[in-house]
Amino acid sequence: MRVWTTILFSITTVGCNSSGGKVGGGEEPTYHTDTSETGTTVETGDTLTDTGDHTETGDTGTAGTDTGEPPVDLDGDGFTQGDGDCDDNDPLIFPNALEACDDIDNDCDASTTEDGTVSVNNVGSYQSIQEAISNAAEGDTVNVCAGTWSENIVIPYSLTLESNSGRDLTTIDGGQLGSVITATGGDISINGFTITGGVGNYDSVWATDDTYSIGGGIVAWQANSLTVTNSVLEHNSADYGGAILGAEGVNSVTNTIIRTNTATTIGGGVFYRLATVDLTDVLIKNNTSSLYGGGIGLSSSTVTGYSSVVIDSNTSTDWGGGVVAFSDGGISGVTVSNNYAQYGGGVFVFDGVDFTIDTTLIEFNEATDAGGGFTASIGNSILNSTTISNNLTSTTSTSGWGGGVYVANTDVAFTGSTIDSNSSNYGAGIFAFGDLNSNVYSLGLDQTSVSNNIATASGGGAYVTGEIEIDLATADISTNNATNAGGLYLELGVKLTSTSSTVNNNTADIGGGAIVTDSMIKATDLTLDGNSATSFSGGIYLLNASTATGLTVTNNSSVFAGGIAMKNNNGEIIVLSSSTVSSNSATQFGGGLYAESALSISSVTFDNNTAGTFGGGLSVNSAESMTITGCTMTNNTAGKEGGAA
Repeated sequence: MRVWTTILFSITTVGCNSSGGKVGGGEEPTYHTDTSETGTTVETGDTLTDTGDHTETGDTGTAGTDTGEPPVDLDGDGFTQGDGDCDDNDPLIFPNALEACDDIDNDCDASTTEDGTVSVNNVGSYQSIQEAISNAAEGDTVNVCAGTWSENIVIPYSLTLESNSGRDLTTIDGGQLGSVITATGGDISINGFTITGGVGNYDSVWATDDTYSIGGGIVAWQANSLTVTNSVLEHNSADYGGAILGAEGVNSVTNTIIRTNTATTIGGGVFYRLATVDLTDVLIKNNTSSLYGGGIGLSSSTVTGYSSVVIDSNTSTDWGGGVVAFSDGGISGVTVSNNYAQYGGGVFVFDGVDFTIDTTLIEFNEATDAGGGFTASIGNSILNSTTISNNLTSTTSTSGWGGGVYVANTDVAFTGSTIDSNSSNYGAGIFAFGDLNSNVYSLGLDQTSVSNNIATASGGGAYVTGEIEIDLATADISTNNATNAGGLYLELGVKLTSTSSTVNNNTADIGGGAIVTDSMIKATDLTLDGNSATSFSGGIYLLNASTATGLTVTNNSSVFAGGIAMKNNNGEIIVLSSSTVSSNSATQFGGGLYAESALSISSVTFDNNTAGTFGGGLSVNSAESMTITGCTMTNNTAGKEGGAA
């Protein structure tokens, strides 16, 4: 109805006649009215013609009469719809209003961008993030629109810092002037930013002096909690925690990339102290540290990964290319891959630390000296449902210990784990060292397999030396390879106990299954099966003052000593008891066993062994003393002499 009235009025005012001082001449126009509340218009009278007589008649409706009063400013912002106010119910929206970061067209001009603005709880317009924080109350949300913000921000209390446009369009650049974001209290949430250009603050309280910078991208050790979501932290640096130095409390990182950050001391990517850390869909990549923990540095902290947490291609000059731990804690549910260090290419656990690794994949890491995958010393390490595979320790130098695992003076227990396809000079799968003048340490392999590892020198599966007690429980040492001791190399006081475990299908030049020197095997059930040596001792080689009991040695092969070799140049007696030696073969002599030493053999069954020349079951050469008691020899054959012995 209102539109029709306006048109009619316009037609009336452009008339040519003039009468009685009235514009257009004639009577004042009569406005049409509705005949019902539905707004239906009823008109009567002649069709309008340009005669100067524009009088209309018609019935008056019941819905009221438009009197032509001026429009009302409903929200009191000084603008009406007629003035172009695109939302006359909101006083913050009117023509030429200041745009705020609230996803609303504040100035009624769709061409105006919100970029470069900040709001608090979607209200107000600020030109810097710090200004908005200063005007926010505890618990508020600071909304940041797209742009590159050159700031070093301080957040003093619980606050959410949120990007409206996402990390690809919203960058906070610290300009190499300090930490990009410093959180000094409360619960802090940061969502949707690229955080870059931070160099870390100096904090004498945290570091007990002011010689170390901390948290190049984010420093939050004084906060109760820190949550980082949907963000990228890159090209930041500090002494501790190149990208993040986390809260000493609860920390959460989700859908975030932490890359190309650096630390001069610890944690090229992140450093957590006294923290609980939950990671979901996180990539920590290409970060570096001059000393410890290229990817992550931990002190009294635990990290739990959920859904694709990858610590990849980080580098440390000395210890822990991927992860370093300085005090008790653990990691679970993560992948540690392609990292590099001198010691502990993947994970390094420092002296005296109790550390647990659970449901973790440690693969394709490299160390120049020791522990391509995992390294620990003087502590207690537990690894559950963990795979350590395809790691490397240098094979081009005289060093190179523990391609998969290197442990020294440490109690280590593996449960339900896999150590596979690692390589080094010594102990490709595991290298374990126990100081002879120290405590007795333990190495447990429970329902764990050590397989497909390759050592250029000794101990394809494992090299264990010193005062260490090994406990094999349903363990499998198989298809490993070395020059010496394809499966196990045990020396200098090692004590091995075994239940329902196997050393199978390993290969070497000497000692296809195992070499044992000055050590003891006391097995309830240990089977050495299908191992082979190209020259000497296909199954197991017992040297010097070694003893073995409870072995099943079967289907092994070599040129000499198809099943077992026993040799001692020191006049000490080697003891073999309560074992079965069967179906082994030697192309020359000693199909079942070959000995050159003082020996004691008791309660051993030799069955179905073969030799190409001498001693199908047993061949002894130059034994200073020999005692054989309670033994059985059946079905053994030799090509020339001594089918049984």
